[in-house]
Amino acid sequence: MKHLKLFLFAMVLLAAFVLQASAHGHGGHGGGPDGPGGPPDRLPGGRPFGRLVDRLIDPCRDDCRTASRTCGEATEDAAFSCAQTTCADSITAAQSACATDRSAQTCRDAVDVLRTCVTPCLDEQSTARTTCVTTLRACLDACAAN
Repeated sequence: MKHLKLFLFAMVLLAAFVLQASAHGHGGHGGGPDGPGGPPDRLPGGRPFGRLVDRLIDPCRDDCRTASRTCGEATEDAAFSCAQTTCADSITAAQSACATDRSAQTCRDAVDVLRTCVTPCLDEQSTARTTCVTTLRACLDACAAN
């Protein structure tokens, strides 16, 4: 758990550094006429175009979103690693119990034990994701201020 917390702290610092650098490097970009959410993901008539135009117009906000996705992926990886390390016996037991019949009571019981075991990892992931969202909001605010 100590390594997970250190990893998450390092990821948050990295994300904050990247977001700060991108906000300063792309000054002068504020929210457009569509407000803070940006333009819709579809053209009139329903044709999708993704966020290509938004990315071209406002790279600062795009950098914020990219860093936020990276942060979220890091929380997912950290939770997975935490579960593998902390719950190795429960994982093996659930794999064995569920190998032939996922609807069997022994499988369901093993899955319940595994879910209980991974709960602290998921709690840490939730806290880390909240930090990612807070960092994203700060980054977007910095973009709007420049």
